[in-house]
Amino acid sequence: MNRFLIFSFLFLMSSKVFAICEAGDSVYQKSVKASIPAYQNCAIIENDDEAQLKLAHIYYEGAKNVEKDVVKTLLYLHLAADNGNAVAQTKLAKLLLELDETSQGREKVLSYMKQIKLALGNASSLEFQGEILHPFVLLSLAAEPASQKWYYPTNTKSSSEAAALLKSYQVDEKRKKDLIKQGARWKQRKLMETAKEVLSFDEYEKFKNVLYPTKGKADPFLRKQELSNLREKIQTYLR
Repeated sequence: MNRFLIFSFLFLMSSKVFAICEAGDSVYQKSVKASIPAYQNCAIIENDDEAQLKLAHIYYEGAKNVEKDVVKTLLYLHLAADNGNAVAQTKLAKLLLELDETSQGREKVLSYMKQIKLALGNASSLEFQGEILHPFVLLSLAAEPASQKWYYPTNTKSSSEAAALLKSYQVDEKRKKDLIKQGARWKQRKLMETAKEVLSFDEYEKFKNVLYPTKGKADPFLRKQELSNLREKIQTYLR
């Protein structure tokens, strides 16, 4: 991964959660290679999951003067999947399963994970720690109804393909429980990231303390109130 892509992780963290970007589609019709810089700007600076998906497709399929690159494909699918984009989550799950079939593929994933750790370095304060979710978790998240994901920073919130793939996915019950917890932690992080983006400092602190009190259990009524308030704030933010 070149220097530009390594630092893309760090640029990503400072971008707006709900940024919208229409990336170089007109250029793409003339030259895939020429369109890449525009897509990269949208994918990294604007954190636009549609541009991330477009780049993942380019590097997975290859094109004239653009070599196939599994590591870059993983990068852009990972970024889009972390936004909650259900198509990206499904594609990433399928790619991970495909790569797991060969030693060479597994080495590619390990190489990618090492580069993430290198890119993030000592930035331990970032919510995003470079975790790649298990394929079962990715498919489970992608298959959930869009109505449950109103706080996700993407328009593509559900995948019927993921739901179909889950039906044939074999995983033992003990492992499944651990994976469900992994998915729950990811959703909690995504909710808190969105809340931090759209709420003021005081509002966010109140939100955090109500939903996840340091002592005792959360009050269901207050929790519902805070979530309702967040939903209104998101709608205002998007206008």
